[in-house]
Amino acid sequence: MAAMTNQEAYKLIGKRIEELIAEPKIQEKIVYIAKAKNKEEAKKWLYMTAIATLIGD
Repeated sequence: MAAMTNQEAYKLIGKRIEELIAEPKIQEKIVYIAKAKNKEEAKKWLYMTAIATLIGD
């Protein structure tokens, strides 16, 4: 598999984030983290989850 550019990677991660936030359970987790910690931690968790779900695809 050829390496992708940063722009391609950001686009792929953005698409996965859109897919994830459409899921009610993910929405609940984001709200929980935002309330328990802060919005930045919730955002970080979402990005890390998106990246983790792309590994192996």
